[in-house]
Amino acid sequence: MSGSVTALFLRITKGGVDTYYRLAKLPEGWKLMKPDGEEYEVYTTGPTPRCSCPQATYRTDHECKHKKALRAHGLIE
Repeated sequence: MSGSVTALFLRITKGGVDTYYRLAKLPEGWKLMKPDGEEYEVYTTGPTPRCSCPQATYRTDHECKHKKALRAHGLIE
């Protein structure tokens, strides 16, 4: 089908609250975009994936929800 566009969306539920993201594939990973304009990047280059969100930046003792969700859907290792 020529001219078709595929959009990939992700829903993350935490504490009973759903947050929706539109996903865009980047050469170095994924961009997650919320409807309010907030964006995060999950980079897959290097030994382990890393996320640009505040939780991943400042709380390095556990994996952020963005990486967990992408991993659960097989989009990152």
